[in-house]
Amino acid sequence: MKTRTNIVGIFVGAVLLLGGESLYSQSDTLRFAFVSDLHFGQSTYLGEQLTPDIWLRKALAGIERKKADFIFLGGDLITSSNSIEQYAMFDSVMVTATPWYPMAGNHDISEGASATLDKIATWIQRGYGRGPNNREYYGFVKKGVGAFFVLNTQAPYSTDPAVKARADSQLVEMDAFFTANAAVPNKFVCSHVPLFITSQLEDSSGYFALGPWYRSRVIALMNKHNAHSYLAGHRHEHDQKTDGAITVYTNTALSFQLGTGNQRGYYIYTVTAGSLKRDFYPLSLEPDAVRWKWIAYGDTRTNDAAHRSVLQSMKNNTPDYKFIINVGDDVEDGTNVLLWNTWQTACDQILGGTGQSSVPPKYMTAAGNHEKLEFGGLANWRTFMSGQVTQFGNDGKYFTFDYEDARFVVLYSETENDAAQQQYYLDAIKNNPKKWLFAVWHKPIFDFGPKVYEAGIHQNWGAPFYQNGGDIIFMGHAHQYVRTVKLNLNGEMNPPLDPINGTTQVITGNGGAPLYPVDENSDGNGYMVAYSFDQNNSWFYGYTELTVDGDTLYLRHFSANGVVMDEEVYYPNHKHNVGVHFHLSTQTVGSGEVLKSPSDSTYPIGSRVVLTAVPALGWKFDGWSGDLTGLSNPDTVMMDTVKNITATFSEIPAGLYEIRIHTVGTGTVVTDPAGPYFASGSTVTLLAKPDWDSKLDSWSGDLTGSDTSVTISMDGHKSVTATFRKLKTCLLNVRPLSHGSVTLDPSRGTYVEGSEVQITAVPETGWEFHEWLGDVNGTASSMAVTVNSDLDVRPVFRLIGGGLQDFEATHDTYIQGSFSASRNFNADSCLRVREGTSDLNRYRAYVQFDVQGIVGNVLGAVVKMRARDSGLPDGSGIGAGVYEVSVDSWTESTLKWTGAPAAASRLDTMNIVNAGLIYGWDVGSYVTAEAAGDKVVSVMFKDFKSMDKRVDFERREDGKGPVLTVLTDMSTGVEQGEILPTRYALKNNYPNPFNPETTISFEVPKEGWVSLKVYDVLGKEVATLVNVHMHPGVHRVRWNAGAMPTGVYICRMTAPNFEDSLKIIFMK
Repeated sequence: MKTRTNIVGIFVGAVLLLGGESLYSQSDTLRFAFVSDLHFGQSTYLGEQLTPDIWLRKALAGIERKKADFIFLGGDLITSSNSIEQYAMFDSVMVTATPWYPMAGNHDISEGASATLDKIATWIQRGYGRGPNNREYYGFVKKGVGAFFVLNTQAPYSTDPAVKARADSQLVEMDAFFTANAAVPNKFVCSHVPLFITSQLEDSSGYFALGPWYRSRVIALMNKHNAHSYLAGHRHEHDQKTDGAITVYTNTALSFQLGTGNQRGYYIYTVTAGSLKRDFYPLSLEPDAVRWKWIAYGDTRTNDAAHRSVLQSMKNNTPDYKFIINVGDDVEDGTNVLLWNTWQTACDQILGGTGQSSVPPKYMTAAGNHEKLEFGGLANWRTFMSGQVTQFGNDGKYFTFDYEDARFVVLYSETENDAAQQQYYLDAIKNNPKKWLFAVWHKPIFDFGPKVYEAGIHQNWGAPFYQNGGDIIFMGHAHQYVRTVKLNLNGEMNPPLDPINGTTQVITGNGGAPLYPVDENSDGNGYMVAYSFDQNNSWFYGYTELTVDGDTLYLRHFSANGVVMDEEVYYPNHKHNVGVHFHLSTQTVGSGEVLKSPSDSTYPIGSRVVLTAVPALGWKFDGWSGDLTGLSNPDTVMMDTVKNITATFSEIPAGLYEIRIHTVGTGTVVTDPAGPYFASGSTVTLLAKPDWDSKLDSWSGDLTGSDTSVTISMDGHKSVTATFRKLKTCLLNVRPLSHGSVTLDPSRGTYVEGSEVQITAVPETGWEFHEWLGDVNGTASSMAVTVNSDLDVRPVFRLIGGGLQDFEATHDTYIQGSFSASRNFNADSCLRVREGTSDLNRYRAYVQFDVQGIVGNVLGAVVKMRARDSGLPDGSGIGAGVYEVSVDSWTESTLKWTGAPAAASRLDTMNIVNAGLIYGWDVGSYVTAEAAGDKVVSVMFKDFKSMDKRVDFERREDGKGPVLTVLTDMSTGVEQGEILPTRYALKNNYPNPFNPETTISFEVPKEGWVSLKVYDVLGKEVATLVNVHMHPGVHRVRWNAGAMPTGVYICRMTAPNFEDSLKIIFMK
């Protein structure tokens, strides 16, 4: 295995070993930069907008152009000490090939005015410690002409004894360091806080400058070792003060400025054996740095938790990426929409989405074998990768795009022998106008353990890529991370090295799939490997960050827990055709124009330009002349020299009129009779023919409406546009309550908008279908559904001979946060649900039911709510979840946001799409528990997706409010074919005697309150079996007396103007 090269460790290792400096002589010149007080995390100061990321990038670019040997960061990298988010912002920008040495500032490691040990520990754990002991105070030597010691000047003023002890320890170490490096001619002490300053030589607080008690000790040591220079930041202004033999150089801030006349910028110090020079470079004179990042990773299938950990690492460590390219195998099975939904949810919740409407899309993929595009997965691919499908064509399977100074070519390795893809690829890499050339595909060329050597991909794709100056190929398929050295991809299994213009292969397939071990020498190609690690490493899951900065590329591979496991710097390979451009000019004769794609005046050698002649309305194209001839329109010209091309147009003959047809979207228009020219006064029929996944949206221009077949009278030239809209891909989610299933005809993972689907409820044996809830309502067991959006459908099944009881809400209202937190909304006519970004835009509905009247054992329960016509966004839907509320003491007339009972776990969810329909949430287990307890069910409804969209539900006051339907094992009404009783009656129980359970039957002739209770022979009540408002019918209830002693019991039934009893005998 290769190990990470620790650049910092190499430099620090020579700190106390003067022999390590023998490579340099004291005649060498040392150049180092000083950048201070960045304050990442602070957005404004006195009304000025602060952009430390932009300013640091500009400073780094300038420092690298000036070839500095290293960079000092003078402290206050962030604003809020110990802020992981602010450190991540800094880390994402601080990407440079130049070694850098940080000083800990008060904003970095202090809590108030006192440094704390936990802040120092975080500083070191973030990788900012230096020196042999990896601390915030350390020393090092550069080129034999400069010895530097960095102090923690927050330590002397800490109230923590452990931190304050570091103030003494660092001076002891500084003394030893300068003693060991006495021969170095220039000695520097560096810290965040100045030793002293011009305006305040004395400062007992230690804020503007070191306090006198510690300053005197530092000065004594500096004088002892002839250390004459002290470098600092902190004051946000430029200053230089000499006192005795010591000069303090205070360096101005990169963020906001204090004092007058100061500018934002950085310093370059030039040091020789006998001189020190400081030059200031204001950022206002620096060119804007064009530095940008993208991410490559892949094989994200199978393990959602692992994939999420990688996405979280991206969010924490590379939040400013421009786009992501997945190297393939997003999901385990591309035909399974549920797996795609899991992948999408992870991206939405952590990254904020995949940005398919961005150009280029924020998230793209090189399709792998698990996407199954050739085996039924294409529909899902088109849905979830819609950006690359629509922007690049070819169904997004293979494409190329240019971004800043780089060209990207993405290929589909499952069809490597496809002739069209091969020609497309060769055109893209041969005609590349950019300085960087990257390729992405799924299957790696070289095997490092689990896969096979791909000879065809090497010869067809790898070899041409190398020949055209390709820089790096990113691949997956093998679930590991391996980076090769630069290779001459000559089509052989063991190609030679080319350290100057070779191509690097990066396998970055550790995004979530089961991990593979690495066998570097499986094909005798271990010599290729520059870096690898395998599944034995706990940081295996990860992603690759690429930072492009002009002529420099910085590669870093992050683990899922944020550790940089690999890093390398690259420079662009020579590109044969970059730099040579030819001019293309076009002219017209007659009325019309020539469109060029791409549109420009000069083009790189070898590039192709598509020319389209567009005649004015009433004119026609007659042909090309000059450096392009013929009638083809559009036509393509190869830019191999300067080109001059003319398009000639002429008027349509008199007596004829033209219909100029334009289309937007995917579809065509045909005319009857055929055109495009028609006799004056004739009538023409236009038929819009959308593609299979589109529909006609509208006509515009000289036609209006949306009918697919229209007519137009030819009384002049006509211009008509047919706009086609892409049909949505919709999900039909079937969610049975229990004890049954649903068949779909046709049965698919997804449906195109407008699809007709027959849904049929199939109950289990002993059960029967009752009703549909959700986006389909009704009582027919089989129904036809038109799918125009994502739908949630819930069938309810009931036990044959069992009971079904509806309980209306006893309380229902909603609450709102922020300014309305103390307001009660019971007077409103609806129940409102919304979850926005602040409490002001958060509404949550509370509903309560009294379930004392449940007869029998609970087999299931569903809360039903009717969506109102107002408030619900059309088509998009809102995710409404129902939550347990354990506190039942609230009432609808007093409930407010302030003091509202907290919700516990989420019980169920429904996606609310259609107003006027009744939706149902499964609350069976919760109602079972509450029925056995206090017999009060309280729930809260909330938008669990936090979509910041509103949905209103009907309230009980309107007679359409919430209903709790409880399924039981005992009948509570008149069944079909059953004769309605004419009087109350208490029937004999069966069996009798019994052990331990018996069934008691009773008859109810009309609606009313019924009580059925059991007493012992002493008249003590031992059980309440029924105490509820009941419907007419024959009813049965079971009593389990297992906890009672053997004996005779009295069962008493009470109803309006009725009372009866019977003896029942329990024998164990």
